[in-house]
Amino acid sequence: MTALVVAACSAPAAPPAPAPPSSTAPPGTTTAAESPFCTDLRALQAGVLVYRADVLKAARSEQQLDVDGMRRRAGAIASLGQSVLAHAPQAISEQIHHVLDAIATSADRMAKRGARVRDVYDPLFTDAARPAFDTVDHYDCTATGG
Repeated sequence: MTALVVAACSAPAAPPAPAPPSSTAPPGTTTAAESPFCTDLRALQAGVLVYRADVLKAARSEQQLDVDGMRRRAGAIASLGQSVLAHAPQAISEQIHHVLDAIATSADRMAKRGARVRDVYDPLFTDAARPAFDTVDHYDCTATGG
């Protein structure tokens, strides 16, 4: 019976079995790109990018601000930001704080009676805020080991 099984498994007409996937990381470990920090940072970067883009479109009169939606988005960014900060290297944590503070300020101003788009725009696009946003937006956690 053993000979029959071996013969059936090595039949020339059968395609070869695919090789098991290889990985440079040992089993049970994660690469920097898969780390909780990197995963959350990518989501934070996307959320911040969309938030700022929507405010910019409103400032250019290309769309109306969805105040409720923007405030919900700001809350989600703040929550995600706390997760990112829990794992963030010291080199970027201060910039993440600045970004989160700017978004919180922007969202708070939206809720104020008589708020103008400029009130919401300013915390996100000032010369003082730009370096923090640029650092967070362009931070590559895979290059730094996550």
